[in-house]
Amino acid sequence: MPPAFSLQSVLDVRHNRVEALEIELGRLLAMQLNAQNLLAGLCETQKDLMNHLAEAQQGEIDLFKIRVLHDDLRVVGERMETVKEELSRLEMQIEKKRRDLVAAR
Repeated sequence: MPPAFSLQSVLDVRHNRVEALEIELGRLLAMQLNAQNLLAGLCETQKDLMNHLAEAQQGEIDLFKIRVLHDDLRVVGERMETVKEELSRLEMQIEKKRRDLVAAR
């Protein structure tokens, strides 16, 4: 007589896989939220720098200050592009992880 097959071990493996996928999805969603918050902060910084630049261009003009503000705006703009690319990459990873999770269930 063949030994009895236990389905419980198969169910445990499946449950562990689903649990691991849920944890990974949660981690990706947290990273996405952090990146969105960072982007919002960078947008505010960019707005503030634009206001400072507008003020610096009125009245007595300080070319050094204007140059520094332009450099700061460039750096913030580059950082915003990097964060946007990261958000796009995270969105693709999140969608893939969601599909994997649905398939595992």
